[in-house]
Amino acid sequence: MNKSAAKHSLLPISTKYEISSSATSFDPETAAVSLSFFKSDIGLSQPELFFANISKKMTLDFKEEGDVIYLLGKVNNDISCSEYLHRICEVEFSPAPYFDLEEEYNLQQKLIELIKKEIILSAHDISEGGLFVTLCEAGFNREFGFSILTKGGLRKDAFLFGEAQGRAIVTVSLEDVQLFESLLKDFPYEKIGVVTSGELVVDGDFWGTIDWWKDEYDTAIENFLSSESAGSALVSI
Repeated sequence: MNKSAAKHSLLPISTKYEISSSATSFDPETAAVSLSFFKSDIGLSQPELFFANISKKMTLDFKEEGDVIYLLGKVNNDISCSEYLHRICEVEFSPAPYFDLEEEYNLQQKLIELIKKEIILSAHDISEGGLFVTLCEAGFNREFGFSILTKGGLRKDAFLFGEAQGRAIVTVSLEDVQLFESLLKDFPYEKIGVVTSGELVVDGDFWGTIDWWKDEYDTAIENFLSSESAGSALVSI
């Protein structure tokens, strides 16, 4: 936490370490962990400026159909310790997701610059669940979907579900695209798609609608708790 706070010139006010409830073991020989390990720092940089400009806060949700979606940050061929790797591929142990403090710092500085210039309409970090879940979360509030293209030369599952750190998605109005890209300069980015009225399209394939995914997302806990495996676990407590 101290290294992160010092790098970002933050005033630390809280920190949280979290291991997923089903992460029950750790392999010291390979530094492999079961499921995900999260550490989040909460702090303020120049807190007096933050509170003075709270009206200019940035939100994570998509704003308009047709807005252009960008992925900011370095894209990695990494699915380590992701929910996808554990839940879908059933790999219990894997290294921690890719993380580089310098890259994370550069991303945060670029986001601050873009927010101050009022050039982006939304911003959402990529973390648990990867890019696909991040895009869904950005669409839930106003029930917007997205149409995207994955990056060639990269594993499709890593692009969509990898949890490598130091990345975020932002949206920009169509008329601001040229200015936005000029501000990025040599910062790594990918133009990946557009906001839709509600349908989800990946590489031209229809992946359902945002209301269906929102229902799955909102009812995940209650559906799990009503399952047989959850019932057995609760009885054993």
